[in-house]
Amino acid sequence: MRLRSLWLILLIGWRAGLAATPDNEQVINAFMQLLIGNEAYTEQAFATLEREWDPGFVAMSLDVVATGRSSERTARLITLLEAETGQAFGYDMAKWYEWLWNRPEQKHPAC
Repeated sequence: MRLRSLWLILLIGWRAGLAATPDNEQVINAFMQLLIGNEAYTEQAFATLEREWDPGFVAMSLDVVATGRSSERTARLITLLEAETGQAFGYDMAKWYEWLWNRPEQKHPAC
């Protein structure tokens, strides 16, 4: 269900032109590349997320981690989440979601 929700958010944002700036479009594309698993764009996707990081990325990142097809991408995304949030939950998704749900909602402008 979460994967369907993430796909829908990303697809609607992309199709509806909600990615009003080039940076937002790059972020949406980065999450799509990580979700799809296109290895050719993995480095570019992570560079975009690191450069454009926003607290609104946490929920989308957790959805990609939960549906991860690559242990390498999942590990890198967990490392990025920990670095950007200051949390050290590793692969404990329950702790990540508990932390996220107990914070004020933060959506990325593109979503």
